[in-house]
Amino acid sequence: MPTTDDKKVIYSMHRVSKKHGTKQVLKDISLSYFYGAKIGVIGLNGSGKSSLLRILAGRDSEFAGETSASPGYAIGFLEQEPELQAGKTVREIVREGAGEVSALLAEFDRAMAIEVVVSLGVTSAVVVAGSAEDERVKTPTDELAAVNELPAAVGLATAGAVDPDPELLPDEPV
Repeated sequence: MPTTDDKKVIYSMHRVSKKHGTKQVLKDISLSYFYGAKIGVIGLNGSGKSSLLRILAGRDSEFAGETSASPGYAIGFLEQEPELQAGKTVREIVREGAGEVSALLAEFDRAMAIEVVVSLGVTSAVVVAGSAEDERVKTPTDELAAVNELPAAVGLATAGAVDPDPELLPDEPV
């Protein structure tokens, strides 16, 4: 189990550089951060902010320099425009991203429904667990351009796929 010691460096990068073709977007960047640190990355469009965040999150390994993350810590990355699998619904993508948490919630819903039925003294019933939901979760991901706020929300829900409490790096203000 990782420590929550706010004096422990959990990530470092040393002399990281990155090019897109011939354009240098990062040059000799060195940084470290402690557990619980709040960091802002500010710069002009095209200045390398997203490239830096992708490197920090371990999504990009094509760069010069060194990076290291302490064992036991996960870094989630919320992209500006998450890649979503066409043809899947929002619900399917979120369930995949939520993984075990989604399964536990479904089991909890079933258990609560059964408890209510038993407490009411009903001896025979068909129990259908679940709750009312926003119709937008049934939207296929390839139609999300028409539902502006959902791509980022789906990305946020899936950012914790590896670790339910990652050090999250949003690539847009949240």
